[in-house]
Amino acid sequence: MDIGEQLAALAESHKKRNEEMDRSNERMERFHEKFQADMERLKERHEALAQSVEMNQHQFARHQEFFAQHEQLFGEIALRFKDTRETIDRLARIVGVHQDRLDEHGHRLDNLEPH
Repeated sequence: MDIGEQLAALAESHKKRNEEMDRSNERMERFHEKFQADMERLKERHEALAQSVEMNQHQFARHQEFFAQHEQLFGEIALRFKDTRETIDRLARIVGVHQDRLDEHGHRLDNLEPH
């Protein structure tokens, strides 16, 4: 093989290698573009999740405050029901005593002798 053929073979080899490098660079560019797009999408999703978490934290704080207020109200209502129950029990005892007295009076009236 003479020097001209060797140079031609070497040039062909370099040409093929350059073509392979070009294809490899194109693949790397596509990979990089896809990677960048994926990263941008992940960044957007991360921002959306961060906003969602922040909104949930605010809602949770409002719900805790709401629950605390209602818990206090339910406690007050429970006390009022207890007081009401005690009052009804006292009234029931009073009614029972009065009923007994009325029964006694009714029994006395039934036992009276007509004149």
